[in-house]
Amino acid sequence: MKRKKISLCLAGILLCASALGGADRAYATESNDEKILAEIEKREENVIDEEYLENENEAVLNNEMITEYVDEYKEETGEYPEYYAGTYVNDDGNLVVCVTDDSSEITENMMDVADNEDIIIQEVETNINDIMDLYDFIGDIYEEAYEEYVDNEEMNAVTDEDEEYAEMLDSMTGYYVDEENNNIVIELKDLDTQKVEAFKELFSDDSCIVFEEGEQVT
Repeated sequence: MKRKKISLCLAGILLCASALGGADRAYATESNDEKILAEIEKREENVIDEEYLENENEAVLNNEMITEYVDEYKEETGEYPEYYAGTYVNDDGNLVVCVTDDSSEITENMMDVADNEDIIIQEVETNINDIMDLYDFIGDIYEEAYEEYVDNEEMNAVTDEDEEYAEMLDSMTGYYVDEENNNIVIELKDLDTQKVEAFKELFSDDSCIVFEEGEQVT
């Protein structure tokens, strides 16, 4: 609302300048109008940035508390809490805690651990234990296959099928856990349908695995 009032006042100044026949003065006022509006937008952006940074700083502290809690739980039991599925910071800088059960008991527990009732609880399908088990499985299978078909210098008499398989393996550029979307992302040089199906056959056709295009890290 404040921006609108300022714009209307400046518009009135421009009309007065035009009536006096001051073309240069009108141009100068118009330029000043643009500068003022730009400054207002900049101030609004700064306010948003300050709010985001304030939220983010608090999110980092809350996340440290939750991480410490679930890590201690894993040390004692051998795995993370069955309901826990990770954390991430959203676009507003707020901490989001992912759980497979958003019952009031678990929600209150997470808020107590974070010492913050403003954290966001998001219900997801797969807990972090299952995701990390699948993540480790992908790494082990890929390493074994890569050593056999790509790095194996003793493999002299290879078939065309072996070469295609090696090319398929070499097209994978990376993989990571995406806690925000509750899945594992496998990055390929190109999302060729045949290669995607081959990787599903190699790893798993689990809905938790998604494929995206990614660049080769050199």
